Amino acid sequence: MTEDIYPLFGWEDPVPNEFKEIFSKCTNESDSRKCSSTLEESLIVDEDYEIIGRSQNENSICPLCYQNVQQGNTQLYSNLLSQYFDVHTQCALTCKHKTAQLALLTDQIKHAQIMERVPVDYDLLDLNVKVFIEFRIFHTIAQQPYLNLTHSTTLKQKKNTSILIDYANLREYFGKRQKHLVPLMQGRIQIDVHIMDSNLMQEAKNVHSYEFYYNASKVSSDYICIGYDDICISMQREDEHNQPLLCLKSLQINLSPDIAKYLTKQSPKSSPIVDSFLFSPKTRNFTPQVGPTQQRVRFQSFQLEEQTQPDEWTEDIQSFEQIRGNIVNFVKTQQGSRLIQKHFTTCTQIELDQLLQEIGPNIGDLMIDPYANYMFGSLSQSCAPHQRLYILQTISNRLVDIACDKKGTHAIQSLVSLISSKQEEEMVENSIKNHIINLTLDSQGTHLIKKIIARFSEDRLNLIFSKLMEKFIQVVNHQFGLCVLKDLITKFKNNQEKCNFILIKMRDQLDDIVQDPFGNYGVQHVIDVYGDLKCTPIIDKILQKLVQLSIHKYSSNVVEKCMLETTAKTQKRFIKQLSQDVICLELMKNKFGTFVLQKALQEAEKLGEGEVLQQALQRNLPSIYAQSIRQKWMDYLTKK
Repeated sequence: MTEDIYPLFGWEDPVPNEFKEIFSKCTNESDSRKCSSTLEESLIVDEDYEIIGRSQNENSICPLCYQNVQQGNTQLYSNLLSQYFDVHTQCALTCKHKTAQLALLTDQIKHAQIMERVPVDYDLLDLNVKVFIEFRIFHTIAQQPYLNLTHSTTLKQKKNTSILIDYANLREYFGKRQKHLVPLMQGRIQIDVHIMDSNLMQEAKNVHSYEFYYNASKVSSDYICIGYDDICISMQREDEHNQPLLCLKSLQINLSPDIAKYLTKQSPKSSPIVDSFLFSPKTRNFTPQVGPTQQRVRFQSFQLEEQTQPDEWTEDIQSFEQIRGNIVNFVKTQQGSRLIQKHFTTCTQIELDQLLQEIGPNIGDLMIDPYANYMFGSLSQSCAPHQRLYILQTISNRLVDIACDKKGTHAIQSLVSLISSKQEEEMVENSIKNHIINLTLDSQGTHLIKKIIARFSEDRLNLIFSKLMEKFIQVVNHQFGLCVLKDLITKFKNNQEKCNFILIKMRDQLDDIVQDPFGNYGVQHVIDVYGDLKCTPIIDKILQKLVQLSIHKYSSNVVEKCMLETTAKTQKRFIKQLSQDVICLELMKNKFGTFVLQKALQEAEKLGEGEVLQQALQRNLPSIYAQSIRQKWMDYLTKK
């Protein structure tokens, strides 16, 4: 059996014994997915190469093989071997370190004549009259296709159904690119034919794959035909700038009579006709462009996915009709996003309705796209309330995830900042009500909560207020939560009930807040906004623990705030306490306490109380045993 396979790889005798051994082993284990190399640890993967466990049974592959598959580094010979043996030979060869034989195998394949693959079995499920073709040309060992074309058509219901793509007649679609030139004299062509249900619900189950290998440098004629069964690809050799190139001429696919007959049964004349598809290779999504019922034509015109590359646009958009059917891909480019933002300033509401209808299913993805997200700033400003509401309804289930995205947060903020109706506010509130704390503490999501606090009326913020108060310590002691809480404190400064609630929370948990790197700023903000009169319970508690708080790195900032930003009455209370010998001496020996005393002395002099505090400092100098600290205080007091 194995001897019959060698010629398919371009090998003539003598075939290296090492490869004979590998092929023999692979043949004996044809039903196994286990890597031919033996490793201590293996991974169990499903048919999509996703890890589902670890094992040493026959359905496992080794981690190295899994890594190669995931990274797309599988070499050509591995692709060929897997068609026959369903075994990961790339890993086997690499692990055995057969570098010389590896190079020989690659070289043999590169110089082989046209090779045809064994057809893969496929299921014919839910077939209909729609056919979508994806045509890709790869370099022999390239990870990405050089040329990727997509087409769709409606087939006539005849027994012999044929699809003919004549690239020679499609030059008008490509502007300066007159031909599909392929600067690869050898490589692999992969064709995927999707036969699709008219409602597009089964597109992933009906893919017919064809694969060919070619080497134009070994062909004497200038005209090359590659074919197998019902596939025929024609290419022509041309020279451009002294470099040999291939010019793609045509691709013809003939579906078998059995398939055509099945299509006729499954597609009554009353079914809708989809004239074309917009296909995104990145997400593998098909977007139908549905037209009126019409008579089927055998050879319809084919719509290319990328008739005009968005980055090639140089002129302003005059109408959305220019990019209709391709708006999603258009705005994902830097140039496309910029041009459509400019067009928003002059477009009509009808055009905006049409745009939103087309991009509706993709709005969530566009909001987190590196370029498309910028579009929503201009779009939000041009939208009517009902259009903003449509956007909010479309993304309601994804709003939280979008808000936590580095790009998406800007798109959401621009939308929320323009909300003007109660219906829009309710939509946002319902979307975030179970995620308020998570959004508040997220580096990106926190901006949405801040925007809502700034934009919504007080009665619409009751839910956010209650959620933040429930997790008060967690929020106020958090870098991002603190910023949200400060905005909330400012928002409710004239609401006596809410003010009292915040002050009680702050007073009861002051010990945990005032010495926190972030929480101490929350206390300072409350004193700033509400004033020392309303904050008397908090100030009383600070005075009770004046020594402990004054010698701490963070809480000493709060003590300084109480002396600098409060009324004279409160300042005198602090000066009187600091003038007590026990407190004064303890603070003089501590670097943070020193800052507090010096600030207090400055304010005391403004109030005419400086002499009292200065005498206390002088009295306690002899009690400081550290010479360096005592000398610093002596120098400071001398200057006074």
